[in-house]
Amino acid sequence: MARTWTKEEHSYLKQLVDNSEKKTWRAFAKEMSQTFKQPYNVEQVRSYWRTNVRGTNTLTTPDYSETVEILPNGSVKSDKLIQLSLEQAKDQQYILEAHGFDHTEWEVVSAKSSQWNHSNKEHGTSLMYSSKVTVKPKKDSNELTKEDIISKLSGEVKSVVIPVNYVGENNLVIGLADLHFGITQLSDTLVKLDDIKSIIQNGYKQIVIEQLGDLFHSSQMKTSQTLKGTILDDVDMVKAIEDAKTFFDVIITEALRYSKKVSVEHASGNHSDFEYMFLIYLEAKYPDVKVNYHNDYRTAYMLDNVGIMLTHGDTAKNKLPQLFATEYKMIWSLSETMEIHKGHYHSVEKEMDGVIIRQFGTPKPNDAYEVRNGWTNNRKVIQLIEYDSFRPKIIYEV
Repeated sequence: MARTWTKEEHSYLKQLVDNSEKKTWRAFAKEMSQTFKQPYNVEQVRSYWRTNVRGTNTLTTPDYSETVEILPNGSVKSDKLIQLSLEQAKDQQYILEAHGFDHTEWEVVSAKSSQWNHSNKEHGTSLMYSSKVTVKPKKDSNELTKEDIISKLSGEVKSVVIPVNYVGENNLVIGLADLHFGITQLSDTLVKLDDIKSIIQNGYKQIVIEQLGDLFHSSQMKTSQTLKGTILDDVDMVKAIEDAKTFFDVIITEALRYSKKVSVEHASGNHSDFEYMFLIYLEAKYPDVKVNYHNDYRTAYMLDNVGIMLTHGDTAKNKLPQLFATEYKMIWSLSETMEIHKGHYHSVEKEMDGVIIRQFGTPKPNDAYEVRNGWTNNRKVIQLIEYDSFRPKIIYEV
């Protein structure tokens, strides 16, 4: 009993014969075998063409499952079968409109087409394309992209060099976790900034400013949301960036006056990835500050004989000491005291496997989401820790 051919096989054979000049049935059989990964002999192909294909003017369009997918970042993927000429296949506007997108509101991110041939009595043979396209909304002329932000933060920054007034023998760590500028306003931090300045004026050998993630509340400039796409209360991100600049400028300026060495360490959070660009701004403005900018979940550094690993605190919660020992072997082996600094949950200090784990507080006011879930009982504090060369000596809370 003869096997029933699929629509795809029918279409492909007609395409081969219609577009051939001097090809033989043996060549057609070989191409069918290569395309559909099964054997076709000469007589099988020739017999099917004579019985089912020859003399037909309309090619059956192959079955095609069209799909549309909305991605978390707001872009859209569309996959459909459309009819195109060769020139139209190169025309982004035509491709957009063929997929049902207004070219004045959307732009192509990527496009890929696979060719089919389609014949009919009226128009003869024309090209059909299995067209896959990813599009995104065109940028509002008033909306800042991340590239705009980098330019805004670092492009016109005048570097600042500040003379040192006094240095001491100990080191100071300033733990800045979950500041969430956008929800947090600069006015919420003014009293704390005065207290931080007073502590810095004690004078230190080295001051490390730890930025432990979620410096900003939103990962978007216009629509407030986290990195995973969770929708947040709307915040003014332009003001948030300006508030963060002022906040850090106050701390760094004072630190440079009262310490021989100032550095900024960083761990990525779960709300925003603007921090990477913000750190580039700090490096541009303060050439005397060592800024460790990256986009990693964890990092570690030595503070004399104290080894400190940083993480935001939302991931790998139960194996952080093991990760410290595994990922930062040299620091681990050289450390007299080992600590892990994190935020996110804002509980209290504890010890695990010989490592001190500090969960720093946040001055951030409670947002609507936290109030709804009853997460309102954490202390609104910023912690600073003074170390000698081997261990912590004083913990300040402001």
